[in-house]
Amino acid sequence: MWKVMIADDEVFIRDGLKKLIKWDTLGCELVYSAKNGQDLLDNFSVCIPNIVILDIKMPIMSGLEVVAYLREHYPEIKIVLLTAYADFEYTKQAILYSVNDYIVKTAILEEIPNTISRIVKDLEEAKVKANIVPQGERLFYRILIEDSIITDDYYFEYKHYYDSFNEKFPSFSLILCQIVNENIQLNSALQKSIFDLMKTVFDGNTFRSFKVSRTEYCIIIDGDINKKEKIEFLCNKFNNLAQSFLGIKTIIGISRFHSRIENVSKAYKNTLKEIMQNFDGGNNVVFFEKGKINYVNRKEQFYIVDSIVDSINNGRYLESVDSLDKLINLYNINGLATTKSSLILLLATCRKIWRDQGADLDKVIFDNRNIDSEILNTKKVLELKNIFNDIINDTVKLVLEQKERRDDLIRDIDNYINNNYCNRITLDEIANEVHVNSSYLSRIYKLKTGKNLFDVVNIKKIEKSKEYIAKYNKKINEVALLVGFSDSAYFSRVFKKYTGLTPKEFERAELSKMKSGII
Repeated sequence: MWKVMIADDEVFIRDGLKKLIKWDTLGCELVYSAKNGQDLLDNFSVCIPNIVILDIKMPIMSGLEVVAYLREHYPEIKIVLLTAYADFEYTKQAILYSVNDYIVKTAILEEIPNTISRIVKDLEEAKVKANIVPQGERLFYRILIEDSIITDDYYFEYKHYYDSFNEKFPSFSLILCQIVNENIQLNSALQKSIFDLMKTVFDGNTFRSFKVSRTEYCIIIDGDINKKEKIEFLCNKFNNLAQSFLGIKTIIGISRFHSRIENVSKAYKNTLKEIMQNFDGGNNVVFFEKGKINYVNRKEQFYIVDSIVDSINNGRYLESVDSLDKLINLYNINGLATTKSSLILLLATCRKIWRDQGADLDKVIFDNRNIDSEILNTKKVLELKNIFNDIINDTVKLVLEQKERRDDLIRDIDNYINNNYCNRITLDEIANEVHVNSSYLSRIYKLKTGKNLFDVVNIKKIEKSKEYIAKYNKKINEVALLVGFSDSAYFSRVFKKYTGLTPKEFERAELSKMKSGII
């Protein structure tokens, strides 16, 4: 199914699209309904859609602002704009971003199915013609290079890709390509050309390519040590063609061969370090990752990077910049290139923090400057310090803002449970009430509280039912209905799960206490 997200500030429009459009018959799944553009982008860390439907005029972040962001960062996403008659003054600007359709709100229920059917047909045809890597698979590879561990939350969602990887890549090498032009405009057309060139050069091999950031691209290619020279030849060929036909200057690192999916992150990080160790600003270079640490103090550098990341994630700005000073001062011992390798790892981690919040570090902090190139080419320690002071400052602010937003979300969830425990509460109902995706809801609640949301709901029901039994002498079937259980037998099973007693056994125990004068 193709995934759809909606953003409209009018509740009745969101509810109408959700309830009155038969998305499954269109080959689609409506995965999220947002109240404004920012709300929609915030949930891209949970699920990246294939199609978005946007109201042009919304508070906080308008539809046109979302379109501009998507065309820069997710050019493959199909976009439909909803407009009132008075909004046509905005359509000229929207045309510049090549939206896929405009629908007047007065005809929304008639036009949406037709438009979505046409878009789905285009998506299916494009998938066949281009043999594109699905968005879900690209996200899967991004998770691999960042963590290489598929947690329980991700396993079932990405199990197909996990199994497919193990089948296609019994042995693999990771190729990391960084673009180092200082003033190049990496628009969506050029990014597409980069992928097209990769497809042309590496055709005939089993490989997957995906974007890590605006200036960083990865290829995972099947092979073993016997293919070393062939892979190096292909990378040199890509380097030369990229400069000749696309005008981009690249440096490429090629990892050793690995045989386990868990080594993808290790291959990426080691190759990134080697790029930084070997790049001298001269000609494009293709080389194999050496896989060894040349300086004892490099271990200390990577330890400091971990401490900076920990401080950032906990909103501790002063600790972060103190550690940054320690890291940069080590250049006197290890040299500037080694220090840069640590800083690039820090940059990659900060980019992940921003991506997880549906935001773009490069756009917000550096207005899409090629910051990787600036780091690679500068010979001034003060410039590095200023760049990373800005990164840390803005990333800590983002973390604190998101923490406050998540704290509000947890309070809203708890309030909903406290006010509705007497009803049959489902995960989807809570998610709709607090305007987040249901899978994201479970993960964020467990992350922030350490508790399973399903257990929290049931414990609230059982605690209240104990009160009804002990204080108000209610019958068991009455109590079950009062706390949202239509089936008293099921209520009894749940009650025993959380108390160790059946409701009847609990009732007798309470009566015994009363007779004994204990309560």
